[in-house]
Amino acid sequence: MAGNKKIVAIMFTSLVDYSQLSKTDNKLALELLSEHDKILSAIINEYKGRIIKHINDSIFAEFPSATDATNCAITIQNKIQKFNDINPKDFQMHVGIGLHMAEVHDEDGDLFGDGINLAARIKSVAYANEILTTQAIYNSIRSEKNIFIRDIGRVVLKNIQDPERIFKIYINKSQYNGETLDIVITNMKSRHIQFFDYKDKESSNISIGMHYVNNLGASEDEFLCFSITDFINIELTKIEKIDTPNISSIMKLKEIEDPIELGSELNVDYLIQGSLMKMNNQMRLTVRMTNTINSKELWVNHWEESTNNLDEIKNQIIRKSLNALGLEIPEKFEA
Repeated sequence: MAGNKKIVAIMFTSLVDYSQLSKTDNKLALELLSEHDKILSAIINEYKGRIIKHINDSIFAEFPSATDATNCAITIQNKIQKFNDINPKDFQMHVGIGLHMAEVHDEDGDLFGDGINLAARIKSVAYANEILTTQAIYNSIRSEKNIFIRDIGRVVLKNIQDPERIFKIYINKSQYNGETLDIVITNMKSRHIQFFDYKDKESSNISIGMHYVNNLGASEDEFLCFSITDFINIELTKIEKIDTPNISSIMKLKEIEDPIELGSELNVDYLIQGSLMKMNNQMRLTVRMTNTINSKELWVNHWEESTNNLDEIKNQIIRKSLNALGLEIPEKFEA
């Protein structure tokens, strides 16, 4: 398609239950939609956004950055909350917001591309007062101190081939602390949203990956890092009830450190990560295991020992990992 290519943050909003209200009281629905458009348009403009179009009760907008789009969404939900506080119950609005960041084609002011469809589908699963987003937005805002966000796992979206990892953004810390992951998932499942589960789709196996050990020492120690990584992954593949990614996939992602992003890229629910510092024949090895779905750390251990003990340490890593998952430890790895 012709047109200029650019990377933008995409926002889709939806006035929840508008179509139902328009059937019972069309005049009230149009008045509410007018207030909705007025509030959202002003805030989108404030955060450097551009409204591409209004689609019935939805607004489709673009932003120059993920941070602008996210802060805009949070401000919208805060403003609507204040609007509802001062208006009667029959004149209140609730908005669902979906965010995504992607390369798009700009054609005479309109935007096209696969990312547009994905953002619209994210919006379709966002309910009243919710802000949902994708990994692409999360990667850009995760270091922001005043943004509270929760990974809610992979969701099956209509007309999207692969399940998408979804994140929920909260308007403040209090709202974040007042809701658990279980509550989020239960509420979404009650709206018939399907959460992807590898065990349902492929097998009953648990997916685990040993990520490439980060070398904190000299370049000649790189082989040691590779040997630890490769050994543990190979041994995990031999264990019943475990699926692991291949070493080539792991090598391609060796520079990535975020366990959530790695979990998504490697299609694993559990990730083992390590870092190594070697001096002469002594080493300091730190290894941790994380649940990539909820970011919970299952265990962490530090070894400051001779490299002569490395074989036993690798066995300990495997034992700790299997113990954390309640799996039987093969006899050759027992202490």
